[in-house]
Amino acid sequence: MYKYLLFDADNTLLDFNKGEKKALETVLSDSPLAFSEDVYDVYHKINDNLWKMLERGEIERTRLREARFEQLFDLYGYNGTDYGKVIDSKFLVAMSEQAYVIDGVYDVLESLSSKYDLYLVTNASVSVQRKRLSKTNFHKYFKKYYISEEIGAHKPQKDFFEKVINDIGDINKSNYLVIGDSLTSDISGAVVSGLDSCFYNPDNMDYSLISPTYVIENICDLLDFL
Repeated sequence: MYKYLLFDADNTLLDFNKGEKKALETVLSDSPLAFSEDVYDVYHKINDNLWKMLERGEIERTRLREARFEQLFDLYGYNGTDYGKVIDSKFLVAMSEQAYVIDGVYDVLESLSSKYDLYLVTNASVSVQRKRLSKTNFHKYFKKYYISEEIGAHKPQKDFFEKVINDIGDINKSNYLVIGDSLTSDISGAVVSGLDSCFYNPDNMDYSLISPTYVIENICDLLDFL
């Protein structure tokens, strides 16, 4: 039914949360704010909210990067300082070293790459994401990586998927399936672009308002219908 599978990267193929936590612990070890699970939870919520603002076009990427640490340090009483830029620069370096592949992913990619053309579609900094991906064996399975910062658009923008489709060279949208864990980024982007989608939903989130084409709870479930 499909020819091309467009995979999201973070929290679909890579355990982004695990990498994010490790990177945050690394950068805070050299700051006045000590790392803790509570601090990580607060940072994660701030970062997630800012990325959703980016998806809605309410903030620029460069401002997102500064704002997440400004907000974090302000909440813990370290305001009036330049923590935004300083900590974020260190964080990006630390984050580029984190590449935890989700269990079962390699088996899925090995099986699917023999039947479909696989492409990676991700919202990320080019330098960080390419270094992270270089620490995996994904190059064996994917035809190309499409990174938002590199192509000048981000998910869920229709322009992002149009650029991917035009680059692949097949304008028949029925040949594409978008696979990802984010309703606001991957699935919304697919719906807006007229593409079928598969929502990877290990946390049993409510998806009744958006209606993806398929829903799976384990990445290995892809092999049940592809």
